[in-house]
Amino acid sequence: MEEADEHADRIVVLVGGRVVADGPATEIKAGVGGRHVRATVPTGHDGLLRDLPGVRRLQRHGESVLLESADATVRALFASGLPVRDLQVSGADLEDAFLTLTADPAREP
Repeated sequence: MEEADEHADRIVVLVGGRVVADGPATEIKAGVGGRHVRATVPTGHDGLLRDLPGVRRLQRHGESVLLESADATVRALFASGLPVRDLQVSGADLEDAFLTLTADPAREP
């Protein structure tokens, strides 16, 4: 996926013989709209973090938290008053976009 992201001018994603995405990698990644928000947040705040707008998933490793979320999450995180350090925000990568576009909704929990 990294090579396609770096070198391809155009990417076509097929699901069941149907085109679900066609265009430059930047356009396909932007189309899935996800963000990864990584930060250091003391334990004991997971409930508040999960309740932030746009949070789809939370992973914690010690004080390090990874939120799979939407754009609104970062603004709400700062407004929450939680003690946040070492904030990193990144957009979806091509693999994230591919997995989102090809996910079988019948298998979702």
